[in-house]
Parts: sequence; structure tokens; C-alpha cells
Amino acid sequence: FSPKLIMLIALGEETGELPQTLSSYVNQLNAAMENKINNFKFWLEPIFLLIISGLIGIIVTALYLPIVQLGKWI
Repeated sequence: FSPKLIMLIALGEETGELPQTLSSYVNQLNAAMENKINNFKFWLEPIFLLIISGLIGIIVTALYLPIVQLGKWI
């Protein structure tokens, strides 16, 4: 357990408000996790866009390369 959680449990037991203390800690953890997930989703979209555009570029190059090479023979 983290030192912060241990301190909050001790404080909650002393004041008699352990459920409220743990509830606020869980809310903080949820907010931090939401922030990390949103940050991950923010960067995931551009990365996928680059990967898909690279694959499309490879496919287009593979399709037109034989046509360009035939043009050199004529």
C-alpha cells in the first residue's frame, strides 16, 4: 500500500470517518486514471493515423511501381 493510503486510513480511523476518507481517495484515483486514459486516447489517434497512412502509401507504391517500370521499357 502507498504511504498516502496508510496515512489516510489512520486518519480516517482516528476521526471515525473511514468510509468517507476512503471514498475520497478512490475518487482521486479514478480521476487520475481517467486523466491517463484520456491522455493515451489523445496520442493513440495520431499514431494510428500515421500507421494507416504508411500502409496505404506502401500499397499505392506497390500498385504503381510495375506501371512505372513498364514505362521505362517502352
